[in-house]
Amino acid sequence: MTPDPPSPQSPLDRLKRTPKCVENTAILIILADTFIILESLIASFIIRFHYLNGFGISQPGMTLTHYTLFMTLGIVSALVIFGHAHLYENQYLLSPRKSFPRIARACALWFVCYLAALRLLEPELLHAPQADLPPSASRLYLLIAPCVLLVAMTVWRFLLCKLIWKLSRASRLMEKVLFLGWNQDCEEAGSIMTHDPGSPMIIVGAIRPPGGDFAKPIPEKFQDYGAFENLPHVLARGDIDRLITTDSELDHYQLSKTITICEKEMVSFQLVPTCFRVLLGGLNLEKVFGMPLLGISRLPLHSRINLFIKRIIDFIGGFVGLVLSAPLIAVFGVLIYLESPGPIFYRQRRVGQRGREFDIIKLRSMKLDSEKETGAVWTVEDDPRRLRIGKFLRTWNIDEVPQFWNVLKGEMSLVGPRPERPELIKTFRDEIPHYNARHHIKPGLTGWAQVNGLRGNTDLTERIKYDLHYIERWNLLFDLQIMLLTFFKRQNAY
Repeated sequence: MTPDPPSPQSPLDRLKRTPKCVENTAILIILADTFIILESLIASFIIRFHYLNGFGISQPGMTLTHYTLFMTLGIVSALVIFGHAHLYENQYLLSPRKSFPRIARACALWFVCYLAALRLLEPELLHAPQADLPPSASRLYLLIAPCVLLVAMTVWRFLLCKLIWKLSRASRLMEKVLFLGWNQDCEEAGSIMTHDPGSPMIIVGAIRPPGGDFAKPIPEKFQDYGAFENLPHVLARGDIDRLITTDSELDHYQLSKTITICEKEMVSFQLVPTCFRVLLGGLNLEKVFGMPLLGISRLPLHSRINLFIKRIIDFIGGFVGLVLSAPLIAVFGVLIYLESPGPIFYRQRRVGQRGREFDIIKLRSMKLDSEKETGAVWTVEDDPRRLRIGKFLRTWNIDEVPQFWNVLKGEMSLVGPRPERPELIKTFRDEIPHYNARHHIKPGLTGWAQVNGLRGNTDLTERIKYDLHYIERWNLLFDLQIMLLTFFKRQNAY
């Protein structure tokens, strides 16, 4: 249903609608954070000099007055770092789950900066008389302070979030979003926005694109704002904060016209780049000689330091894994040979990072020449080609342990998308959307798709989604989680 024509309203009136509330809330939270930081530093001082005074270098007669400069510096630096970590943005005020990791990283960075700053205030470094300067900061105090601050900020922000929702102030911090057009991409974007209960956005409805209709019916919970010609009046109403559309809905002229309308009404305009349908986590705008270029260039494993860390862990893990699995390989190698005389190892050509081919090594779980008649096919449940011992090997992933050698050589990683055979990939890359995007990184001994049961003869499209999720969100803890799950998740391992 099309809304009634809005009453005229000045863009400046619209600008006054919510920012005052947002501004006042931010000021109150910054003041509260200042108090929390101060109390954390005071608590750290009390713990150090009243409860742990017997540890470390003794500093008798120490009072809070001696630490005034240190605490002032700590408060200012913490607020700057919290601001840099975007902890005062609405999405982190409304969602504890999102804010906790940022608080932890901010406290870690604050510890490093605080330690460096106080070290520079050491009397011997300033070449000044001891009497003119405060005493050196206790190293134990510097270790206690970030721990206390982390606990205090985490508890405070959790309580703050609950308070904001209880007082119904959350709606004032949320932005009302209107979609221009409604298609599959808009539906996916809307689902992402509304999936998290702490999302700072509310979708109010959609308006039709120029000269057209919605590509898909809009959900009943959203309002239909009518034809594109109504857009200036809808935005002038003052209850829309953000207009979102996809690059498939507008041509260049229509896009320019829409942006101009949004500028006049002081409404944020954003475009969902549907030409980049995968690896959006790495989407980045960079300038080359002043010319803006949009592309995928900042995935976690594009970072050289991340690559270095992952390679070090792979090398150590590959070496330790190979040593520890040697007895297993020997025992099961004998069992394989007794059941089916012949080579105990099976070498197979696979495709790795950037399409490079290599030979993967596995303990043989199939009969000799098992693919002579069928060619390259996946293993299925109760596969007749499989050895009796092969079922146990594959269920417990023991047939994969020789691949620690591939990891040690740098052809594979401990964690990553599982490598496939070249002859299968020739078909997959044409039939499965975004299949080759998984080759941005090294293949893995185990992977996010595998621990979620997507292995062997399972839905490839779904498997690719899990592989791309891993590539976009890689971090060390994610790798450790997948390694641990590998020992407990054996669904579809046959």
